[in-house]
Amino acid sequence: MKKIFVLMLLIAVTLAAIALTACSSGPEEATIVLEEVWARPGQMKMAGEGEEMDMDSGEGGMAMAGTSAIFMVIRNDGQEDDRLTAVSGDAAEFVEIHTTETRDGVTMMAQIPGIDIPGGEEVVLERGGLHIMLINLKENLDVGDTVTVELVFEKSGPRTVTAEVRAP
Repeated sequence: MKKIFVLMLLIAVTLAAIALTACSSGPEEATIVLEEVWARPGQMKMAGEGEEMDMDSGEGGMAMAGTSAIFMVIRNDGQEDDRLTAVSGDAAEFVEIHTTETRDGVTMMAQIPGIDIPGGEEVVLERGGLHIMLINLKENLDVGDTVTVELVFEKSGPRTVTAEVRAP
């Protein structure tokens, strides 16, 4: 009789442990949501003083890199912090995480290694602040076009997003 009681007690404790584990929410992982994604137009024009450059020969003006930028809201619906650590894409020679800062009265853009995305919060990538920079465009980006980039998060992994090119 005592053996049956111990066996039933063990079964009850095991079932209770399973039920508690199933109900336990535990630490929630980062859940990244990308919203309001758009890019500004960018031209590959390589001209100086109103002159058009011959793209085949490289003649006809001073070369200037064509650039664009991608903006968005990155929302972390989880409780755990995450971090944007890398970006890549085929639309430009370089795709970088940038910020805009002012030093000694001069406003400039600078590449940064990543962006922290705190749990339960959002970070806005916007003109004059954080953004994804596209440098040396491979094609013109005109209003209505789209550009695809991959964002890599420390905990949430890679996310591919397509930005519509809009007038600023």
